[in-house]
Amino acid sequence: APFSLPAFSLTILNTSRFTVVSMQSLNLTDKKVIIAAGAAAVVVGAYLYSKAAKQQQKVDEEKAKEEKQKMLQEELASLGRRFAVKKADMARIVDSFLSEMEKGLKGEESTLAMLPSFVMHLPKGTEEGSFYALDLGGNNFRVLSLTLKGDRQIPQPEAGKFTVSKELMVGKGKDLFDFLANCVGDFMGEEKTKHRQLGFTFSFPTAQSALNAGKLIKWTKGFAATDVEGRDVVDLLQKSMSDKDIDVSVVALVNDTVGTLMAEAYRNHTASIGLILGTGTNACYVEDMEKVSKYDGEKKSDKMVINIEWGGFNSSLLPLTHFDKAIDRDTPNKGLQIFEKLISGMYLGEISRCVIDSLNAKGLLFEKRTYAFSEKWSFDSSYMSKIDDDTSADLSDVDNVLKEVGAPAASHEDKVAIKKVCEIVATRAAYLTATTLYALLVKMGKVGQEVTIAVDGSVYELYTQFRQRLDDGLRLLLGDDVKHVKLTLTKDGSGVGAAIIAASN
Repeated sequence: APFSLPAFSLTILNTSRFTVVSMQSLNLTDKKVIIAAGAAAVVVGAYLYSKAAKQQQKVDEEKAKEEKQKMLQEELASLGRRFAVKKADMARIVDSFLSEMEKGLKGEESTLAMLPSFVMHLPKGTEEGSFYALDLGGNNFRVLSLTLKGDRQIPQPEAGKFTVSKELMVGKGKDLFDFLANCVGDFMGEEKTKHRQLGFTFSFPTAQSALNAGKLIKWTKGFAATDVEGRDVVDLLQKSMSDKDIDVSVVALVNDTVGTLMAEAYRNHTASIGLILGTGTNACYVEDMEKVSKYDGEKKSDKMVINIEWGGFNSSLLPLTHFDKAIDRDTPNKGLQIFEKLISGMYLGEISRCVIDSLNAKGLLFEKRTYAFSEKWSFDSSYMSKIDDDTSADLSDVDNVLKEVGAPAASHEDKVAIKKVCEIVATRAAYLTATTLYALLVKMGKVGQEVTIAVDGSVYELYTQFRQRLDDGLRLLLGDDVKHVKLTLTKDGSGVGAAIIAASN
């Protein structure tokens, strides 16, 4: 015992028994000693019990922590298996994707629209002149002016940016197109009376009937302007500009993916695939005209750029989890755009949020239940990229994101686990993207040939680890032939591409 007690002769140990002495037979001094000793014994006992209890509590806590970590690692391993895209899976998905492409080109029922873009000539890089382009793909509307010198160089275009109000997005269609025409007039100034040609990037599902004609199939991205669906958007824009005495001819209606390809093709003759990896996703490629059997228009070339609309791809081979299915059920286009919901920026953060919230609900993340990850669509994909791209020893960027979303203090193990979740979700998306890009190379017969893929979009531009894993996925499929494939960021290529299409046509 940690106490030094005075000696006294109350209890005498005689060989094999204790002699019990009555308190009444003791003098006052001995009684005080006994009481003090008893009190000391209680204190000592309480101390020892408390110490033992704390030691046991610490042992129990360490054991519980170890068990929690073991369960967390098992759960992460399970998630990794459910989200995995192995090489054998990729090969089967390639076959399914190619089959859907063939059906789409024939006009048969397919999850891939395979829309003819009516762009039959890639730019030579020798086109010259001043051209305008419009780019409408959301609530930001851009007007660009581009002067080409025929030297395969694209100068920085002059650009005007305008915001499309919510009232215009859901109001009368005529008001929307009058607004677009006013923006063009304001940007051009005195130039509006001089005849110019213009390319119009219109990033909504459109059924084109010519290079400069196309009917809106359905509004997306929050637009619902009346009396536009089913009508030719070029006619609507041309009429609004004519009413305002703007002397501009719309010579090309362009999808943003096609525009991105054309912008890169002006600089690089090996460009033959355009890819958007941002909030949404899509791709286009150059196809042999004879294989586009559903196209019965005038054939001015033996090639045609095909707008795949690959976000709509669906197959039982895609590695959907119960998280993906729950998200799909909660979207306005349930059952549609399945591929987009697996790889695009609109959904990557939401998938990660669902997984993180599930781990917390199971008691595997954080000290207690937190509702910081419970609100749907509250975890943007930009958070995910910051977490996944964090290479600091203390994962400080992870900390910053967790603070921003209102999460409680996280242990290092928690931060590592959250980073792993983002890695798992992003790797699946990157490998699926690599799979379908490989399918395009196979379709064009360009495996082993020099190919440049023009890419635009925030996911590709800003998410470093995603880019690396996309390269890894292509390397897994192509082997040494991956050296012939170059992915290049073609920033804001959609608008520039529209001007180049106007120039080359």
